[in-house]
Amino acid sequence: MSDSITAAAQREGGCTLGVGDRLPPLSLPDAESGRPSELIQGRGPLVLLLDPEGCADCIALLRQIAERPAVVTDWGGRVVAVVPGSDGGPSLPAAGESFPLQVLRDPEGRLGERCGVGGSALLISDEWGEIYFAQTPDAEHPLPTAEEVGEWLRFVAIQCPECEAPEGEWRTL
Repeated sequence: MSDSITAAAQREGGCTLGVGDRLPPLSLPDAESGRPSELIQGRGPLVLLLDPEGCADCIALLRQIAERPAVVTDWGGRVVAVVPGSDGGPSLPAAGESFPLQVLRDPEGRLGERCGVGGSALLISDEWGEIYFAQTPDAEHPLPTAEEVGEWLRFVAIQCPECEAPEGEWRTL
């Protein structure tokens, strides 16, 4: 488990999700359409922000990615923000054709509860939900930049799921 998640567990009273774990299978309503959407879709790496509205660093990271969406899209990634409210996140950057942000609503906090994460967190997983990066932002553990997120997505995208070894960059050609 990453040090920042361990530190969060001590602050928040229990965090069970870490690197190497899998995201729980869960459907949440899309903030725009209201239709249920699967968190794990098997369509490329996932950048997942839990409760980003309560986190200035999370909003800043989303804005950085919105300005440079290629850091996510070049590796087939998608960005999902899970917001606790029912309004869909008015402080989040607007999604667009070049910025693939999906906002899911979780007013009951089911995802945070099932993941054991209280408050805001950044998780990066592969297309099957295996977590490669997990961090709760605080003064000692700031979130990575958009470029660093892109490097994580690159790393995740070139992994071989059967042998857990890098396939090489041929997959992205």
